[in-house]
Amino acid sequence: MLSLLALGMFQTYGDPLNDPKLKGAMVCAVVMSLDGKVIFERNADQRVMPASNEKLFTCAFALNERGPNYHSQTKFWFDKNMVKIVADGDPTILSTQISDLRLKYRIGPGHHIQIRQAYRCDRPDSWQSGDVQNRYAPAIHALSVDKGGFELRAGPKGLSFFPHTPVLSRMTMNQTSKPLSLKFDVMAGTLDVTGKLPTSETKFDTLSDPDPSQTALSILTGTKNPLVEELETIPDAGPTEVIEGPTISTLIKDCLQPSDNCLAEHLLMIGSKESSYAGARKQITEWLRRTIGLDTTMFRCEDGSGLSRKNQTTARNISKLLQWTLNQPTAQIWQDSLAKAGVGTLSKRLNGIDFIGKTGTLDMVSSLSGFVKCKDGETRIVSVVLNHYGCTESEARDVLDRFVENVSK
Repeated sequence: MLSLLALGMFQTYGDPLNDPKLKGAMVCAVVMSLDGKVIFERNADQRVMPASNEKLFTCAFALNERGPNYHSQTKFWFDKNMVKIVADGDPTILSTQISDLRLKYRIGPGHHIQIRQAYRCDRPDSWQSGDVQNRYAPAIHALSVDKGGFELRAGPKGLSFFPHTPVLSRMTMNQTSKPLSLKFDVMAGTLDVTGKLPTSETKFDTLSDPDPSQTALSILTGTKNPLVEELETIPDAGPTEVIEGPTISTLIKDCLQPSDNCLAEHLLMIGSKESSYAGARKQITEWLRRTIGLDTTMFRCEDGSGLSRKNQTTARNISKLLQWTLNQPTAQIWQDSLAKAGVGTLSKRLNGIDFIGKTGTLDMVSSLSGFVKCKDGETRIVSVVLNHYGCTESEARDVLDRFVENVSK
């Protein structure tokens, strides 16, 4: 039987989860001590969509499998009219770095390109069509520039792109007296803009590059359709140039604090050492079963970021993962990578609460998981996930924050 003290704690923790605004919603929560003892739970083993809490699994996987100091490399060999490229996978390469190589080695349209990419996965087929045109849902190519996205700008002189011009099959601008609107088919690479241009240049939208590796090669050669084929044999000689990617520890911090989908997807592929999403899903699932001891019948991976609504896990799985990270040599790196009040996705939340963790948001999905320092001096692990609520997103976030605040008391 529960002691009166434990029963009181149970009731106090659960109060925000009884909010009438959550009527009909799936409400799942776990509070755990640092040694893994469950203090409170509600629907802890219910499969739910985790939204960006999925990134916790992805980042732990990549950090463990590759190590904190691993960094990808993009290697270039320049020889007369031939350029050979081997890309391990670096989502942080800038278009300016590629254009600098073009100028330095005088690369032009006549140069032939041979390339080997560790992966060229495009987008998971479970991403919703309304997402894929946006910068937060990029194609995942080992050779990519500017995180697979760009800004569309509009001004009195027409349309422009920043920081690079993507390879499009068609772009039109039809000026009318109506407000600007666009139709962007990212799969076909067509962009049609209609409306009145502003009097000064402004950012109009942020979009996903139809083909990030094609764009990178276009920037390198200065032509829309460079001559490209698969690199069969890596040269014996050392590369002419190497672009060094950030370390895994840097990538996971840059991924988790602002909740960067592009970095998460690349971390899944880099950690798995696979060339396809199918292979990466198997690798992370097996790793979670073997290394952390998760019940992987209660875990389904569709992507690395949590953007897919087919991802499934439980509040208990999330809590067990967080508890596992505490006992690893990389524990401090992990802790430093999480968002906290005033930082990242928690910049305007949980003020005055000593909490570090990860947020998650999709339509009708909100999640919050991490470590909360309590007034009794103890730190507790907390995971709370809401699915299928009918209230507003801000109201759902308020419930999550009140739950964490209750735990901290």
